[in-house]
Parts: sequence; C-alpha cells; structure tokens
Amino acid sequence: MNRNVTGIFLALMLIVPASLFSEGKSPTKAMLLSILPGGGQFYNEKYIKSIIFATAQTICLGFTVREHIYAMNAESEGRENDYNYHIAKRYDWLWLSCGVWALSIGDAFVDAYFYNFYEDVGIELDVGFKF
Repeated sequence: MNRNVTGIFLALMLIVPASLFSEGKSPTKAMLLSILPGGGQFYNEKYIKSIIFATAQTICLGFTVREHIYAMNAESEGRENDYNYHIAKRYDWLWLSCGVWALSIGDAFVDAYFYNFYEDVGIELDVGFKF
C-alpha cells in the first residue's frame, strides 16, 4: 500500500504543476491552491492579499496551538478552571482560523473568475430621426 501512495504522489507531482500554470486563471485551481495560506491569491497575482491572508491564517493557527499548549499544561497540573478556559479559547481561535480560510478560498475563487474581466463600459445615446 505504501508503494501505491508513493506512486500516486509522484504522479500528482508531475501532473499538477503543468496544469496549474496554464493559460488563464481557473477558479478551481485558485480554490485548490488556497489550501496553502495565501496560495490562491498568489496564483491570481494579488500579492498583497496573499501576504495578508497568509499572515492572518498563520496568526490564527499560532494562537490555536498556543491555547492548546496552555490547556495541556493546565490539565497536567490539575487546574481544571484554567483547562476549561484555554480549551474554549482554543476553539474560538480554531473557528476564526476556519473563517479566514473560507474567506481566502472564496476570495481566490472570485478573483480568478474575474481575472480577465475588462471593464469597458461606454454609454452611448443615439438621437436622430430617420425618414
């Protein structure tokens, strides 16, 4: 089974890069690249957004891990109230992290969908009489 997983992984490593950087921007590819913090925004060439989303996701996940460590320390020391407090904070940060991740995926999808959208709006008023 381990050889099958390795074979699938190697096949994906050969196929995925060629398909990800083809002509145009694909919303599906942008969503898949958003699994990595800021990846979808980087794919869409929105570099400032990429840095912002990567930073936000990293901070949220860092605080989630920090609260988990505090909770485990409180549990090992027998401080039940502190343990419950840090577990609740851990879930708060985890939900916030999921929200930022979902927003990142949605933003990457919309940016890729409108990547080649050129706004060329002109209003013309044609007044005349035809006989």
